[in-house]
Amino acid sequence: MRPIPHLSERGFSMVELMVAMLIGLIGMIIIFQVFEVSEGIKRTTTSGGDAQQNGAIALYVVEHDLRNAGMGFNDVSYAGCNVVAYDSKRATPDFTMKLVPVSITPGATAKVADQFTVLYGSGALVANPSMLSVNMDSASNGTDPLSLTNPYAFRPGDLVVLLEPASLKNCSLMELTGFNGSNVFPHQANTGYLLLGTLTNEVARFNKRFGGFGIKY
Repeated sequence: MRPIPHLSERGFSMVELMVAMLIGLIGMIIIFQVFEVSEGIKRTTTSGGDAQQNGAIALYVVEHDLRNAGMGFNDVSYAGCNVVAYDSKRATPDFTMKLVPVSITPGATAKVADQFTVLYGSGALVANPSMLSVNMDSASNGTDPLSLTNPYAFRPGDLVVLLEPASLKNCSLMELTGFNGSNVFPHQANTGYLLLGTLTNEVARFNKRFGGFGIKY
């Protein structure tokens, strides 16, 4: 005699398995649809918060720059001066710029963003304008060191602007490369110097070589 199987041991039929799979697939579709909507809301909220945060940081940086605008060249005689400059690390070393605290350059077209430029000094000490105690010899092609009447806050590594008042001449940008202790500051090209108060060695990059050394104005 063969034993009669119990009903609980007969398992599932193919139809029952297919119905169960169909119900499971429908449930997964519903779950993923809900997840998609939830993820979209999350991304919208996150992107809005990120935009506000980036905007706040950008405004903070702009505010910081505007508060410092003009520091170091706030004398009226320098305002609007056309500075003839040189930078050995630029693709085009020779360049000119207007010495103004803030300038806005309109874009070439409506789709090109305007350029917002802020100029200010970054020295630890703020130096007042100083006059030359000794005239620079025109025959030296601008290689004479600067003899200042008041050397306070000037030190090697500083960028200074040389101006001849009421002459309508261009201003000249130069980099101080030394200090001999008697109010005299050289500004030679490609000259190494040690930043005061640090152990950092720098090489002058803003002094143009002319006739072997120095800069011409």
